[in-house]
Amino acid sequence: MTTRHRKCVADAVEAGRIGAATAAKVNARVEELLGKGLSEAEAMARAAEELAAQGREAQRQAAKRVLAAARNIELAEGHAAGFHNGVLALLARDLTGKATYTNVEARARAIRGLAHAGLVEVLDRFRSKALGLMRDEQGLVDMVRALYGEAPRDPAVKALAEAWTRVTDQMVDRFIAAGGAPSTKRADWRLPQLWDHAKVRAEGREAVLRFLEEEHATGRLRVIDPDTGAEVNALRRGEIFAEAVERLRTEGLSDLTPGAPQGRGALANRRSAMRAFQWTSAEAWLGFNRRFGVGEAHLYDLLMGHVDGMARDIAMLEVLGPNPDWMIRMLRDEAQRRLALAGDPEKARRAAWRIDTVWAHVSGLASTPVNDWVATAFRETRAFLTAARLGSAVLSSVSDFATMRQVAAWNGLPATGWMGDYLRLLNPRNAEDRRIAVRAGLIAEAWAQRAAGAMRNQADVVGTGLGTRAADFVLRAQGLAAHTQAARWAIGMEMLGHLAEQAGRRFEDLDAPLRAAMQRYGIGAAEWELLRAHGVQELGGWRVLSPEAVVRGQGEPGPARWTGDEPGSWRLGPDGTPDLAWLPEGIPGLQPGPVRLARGDPTKPDGGRVGLAHIEARHGQELKEPAEDFVLRVLATATELRQGRDGSVFAVAPAPARSGDEVLILGLHRKEGYWQVVTASVMRRNYIAKRPLLGRWERTAQPQPAGGAAPSAPAPASAAGPGAGASVGGPSGAETSTQAARLEAATRLLEFVQTEARFAVPEPGAAERALMLGQTRPGTLAGEFLRSAMQFKSFPVTVMLMHIGRALNQERLSGKAAYLASFAIGTTLMGALAMQLKEIARGRDPRAMDDHRFWLAAFAQGGGAGILGDFAYTAVNRADQSFVANMFGGPIGGLTDDLARIAGLNIQALDDERKERALGADLARFVRNNAPGSTLWYSRLATDRLLWDRLQWWADPEAARRFRQQQRRALREFDQEFWWAPGETAPRRGPEPARIFGGGP
Repeated sequence: MTTRHRKCVADAVEAGRIGAATAAKVNARVEELLGKGLSEAEAMARAAEELAAQGREAQRQAAKRVLAAARNIELAEGHAAGFHNGVLALLARDLTGKATYTNVEARARAIRGLAHAGLVEVLDRFRSKALGLMRDEQGLVDMVRALYGEAPRDPAVKALAEAWTRVTDQMVDRFIAAGGAPSTKRADWRLPQLWDHAKVRAEGREAVLRFLEEEHATGRLRVIDPDTGAEVNALRRGEIFAEAVERLRTEGLSDLTPGAPQGRGALANRRSAMRAFQWTSAEAWLGFNRRFGVGEAHLYDLLMGHVDGMARDIAMLEVLGPNPDWMIRMLRDEAQRRLALAGDPEKARRAAWRIDTVWAHVSGLASTPVNDWVATAFRETRAFLTAARLGSAVLSSVSDFATMRQVAAWNGLPATGWMGDYLRLLNPRNAEDRRIAVRAGLIAEAWAQRAAGAMRNQADVVGTGLGTRAADFVLRAQGLAAHTQAARWAIGMEMLGHLAEQAGRRFEDLDAPLRAAMQRYGIGAAEWELLRAHGVQELGGWRVLSPEAVVRGQGEPGPARWTGDEPGSWRLGPDGTPDLAWLPEGIPGLQPGPVRLARGDPTKPDGGRVGLAHIEARHGQELKEPAEDFVLRVLATATELRQGRDGSVFAVAPAPARSGDEVLILGLHRKEGYWQVVTASVMRRNYIAKRPLLGRWERTAQPQPAGGAAPSAPAPASAAGPGAGASVGGPSGAETSTQAARLEAATRLLEFVQTEARFAVPEPGAAERALMLGQTRPGTLAGEFLRSAMQFKSFPVTVMLMHIGRALNQERLSGKAAYLASFAIGTTLMGALAMQLKEIARGRDPRAMDDHRFWLAAFAQGGGAGILGDFAYTAVNRADQSFVANMFGGPIGGLTDDLARIAGLNIQALDDERKERALGADLARFVRNNAPGSTLWYSRLATDRLLWDRLQWWADPEAARRFRQQQRRALREFDQEFWWAPGETAPRRGPEPARIFGGGP
């Protein structure tokens, strides 16, 4: 073998162009390429090109890492609660409420929302339906075939495959732009490819090798050498197969070098390796997936998992740079160093531990099992208990309406405008409205994963096993999944709709609460200009500020600027002329002309329903000023035109800030050569917003309606053309910068909307899970104990950390008190409603509300602590399980308590006939408490009385006495009676509402 390349490399070392380590790598690489059949010249050229490319990529990543480090240190230093809290705020929601910059967790959700917007049809087609029992698995198989170029049986599936390819390509592009290796993007990539290690171990090494060889022999599998683009030879193929099988069997541990440092390497490079195995057809990929992959039953979960993983990786790169693990170590050490130098080494250690803990939950390390079997067993047990215990959780969720109202007020939105959106999105007939919400960038949790509603009530992630499917069915069947999703979508759509309404105003002219809310998420004047210029969009009757439209730059044209007298503007005529104003030119389908006020006929009822007389007769009381002054005010301050009926037009002006969600309107009808004002009124914004928008603009000054001419109005928004600045043949540097700015603005908008939606319908995030679970992991004794103990308790913890934390973080005492009072009143009232609904669902009359104990329990219930409300004044809960076992062990503690009592009674019953009979009662109670679906709120009472009580009659000779004890306890503790008593086959009567006030039979 020639050694010319070694001499060239030695010369380069001698000249100082490369180091000895690099020289060794170059020589090894050249010899590797020579062994694959390349000539020495080709091998040397290839090695040189690779070395140069690696150098350029290393420089690019180093630059990004340095810039990210400088940016993050600056942000953390500027945090009002100290550097270490500033570091935590880069990772997850800032518990101090001081940060005004992005974090990894919120950014990952925003990126996921943009991906869902592009995949809305895929999500809607393949999500679980029929209460989670059905999924179009054949359609998913057809989509795989379409991705491999085969013609699907359903033509619509081809469009779904194209959408998947488009969105995943966009995510890869964003990954690379954030610092990922360019080789991450591969033309031959179609689908994620996941091997099931358990299946590989079950089949055995020889069976897997035989499968791979057979697949290769039939042409279904190719093993391509990335250097030559050709198939590897038989010897090398056998080596690759053997190495791959060992790696799969040992879950990667076969690659360990004893004593060598272990690490994951830079995130930027983790997705860049070329696949060793390339399946040549859809049938080949499906065959692999059925035998050694996730199978067709979990194909949808595989796709959604890939989207979630890409979103998380992109977010980490954008916030923390190409090597997030290094960045966190650097920031943690810097935080620890600063606190230690300040003289508090113990606080320094605690801060470092907190940073590591939150990072473990953000990066996913805290969700990675140490022992798969143990983790799966506990996770599925908790899921089964969710199915058994949370059948009536939707009744407790009425407290969400209080937190939704709180969030709306906090962000400067109309207090109850979201309720109409909620009902609209909850309506089963409004499928298109739900798709529109997803297109607007709002995540479809209930579409993308099973048992999404369970995430509100437990601290760990859900799985895909039988228990998870049972929990998913119960959560859907009771309506909790639909309620949770509709509530989050509703608050999100309300926010996006309100922002669209405000798009005609500059940032400094926005209402102070809304402006402050946006600034908390890093949205300033520059971002607002991009959002309002590109994002306003009509989507099936919803007018929203769409982040997805901002990214594409294809929303409605932005509002026209007005600075004074401009041609075609509205102008009040001189005194004595009939012309009050001029309808603007340039609105498609609308003829311009002067505006005049008809006098009407005061002798006719309702002024003849036209003009001044009609306005005074019909609307005079609501105007609060002379009708003529009101008309002039609207003409002088109007900011939009909307389509009425029969060719009419509404001129709309903003009402005073104290008027809430009201607007001022004029109704105009076209006459011969002019427009006539026929009515004027004060209307609700949600009513007038249903009218199609014709034109919108902003005013830079508030004109005075009286005393002469009013300032002129601008040209309508429709005068601007869509797609301004678009280029042909690829974007210029400036356009690329603009696209990046639009993407950043859209991402921050979604961070704002989605984070506030989680305040409205609370769910634990990484910051909350870190406090509850620490650094424990699934599959360990401590990890499973904490996850079990916190099941059903994570919701109240999250509510306190979110809303009580937000209140306490207010600067002034008055602000703290106002927030806490509003929150406490709203949640307590909703908690009272939830308690009474649950009492009726259990066959009892409503509780008397003149008892202080009721309101204390309602306060706990409304704050999310439903189980604490149940336990507040009784030593044993409604399921007759130990308070201590449930409080400290969670539902699994209660399950253990049940089993222990059964086992204990069984042992003692060896010589005690009375205790032997009690065993039947314990067994009946055990079955009742742990049967999935047994607590569904609408069937629970009938199931209890007609099934479980019958079972107890059969198994327990003391059943009658126990049933009487339940009735006496309810009467003694809460002065309650049963309207359908335990042990009875039919209700005695209906619930007695008078009990609420202490009356009744």
